[in-house]
Amino acid sequence: MIAAPQAVVAGALALLLGTCCPAHQLPNVGFEMAAAQSTPVICADPTTRETVRTIMSEALDTALKNHVVHMFEVWMKDDRGQPERARTGVTNGVAAYLRASKSVAAWAPPDCPG
Repeated sequence: MIAAPQAVVAGALALLLGTCCPAHQLPNVGFEMAAAQSTPVICADPTTRETVRTIMSEALDTALKNHVVHMFEVWMKDDRGQPERARTGVTNGVAAYLRASKSVAAWAPPDCPG
């Protein structure tokens, strides 16, 4: 399972990228619910678009690395059910990373007018 901070980052990215689940499936977190209810129009010039995409990709890389480290730390502290528990956690983390990476790559806000 993804640790809470990574889950929040992944959920926030999904909301920002418009790739999240229907509102009734969102975690009960105030900012996520508010974000799902109001969708501001975001525009960007090509340079800003690529800068933001790079930042989001780097954040995903960092989140996955932190998640894998956490899975190993848990294994070192508690070997019950290991390595299966760690394998499941890493598999879930990689799956979330791949879904989020696909969304980041597809993110394409329109050019700003003017």
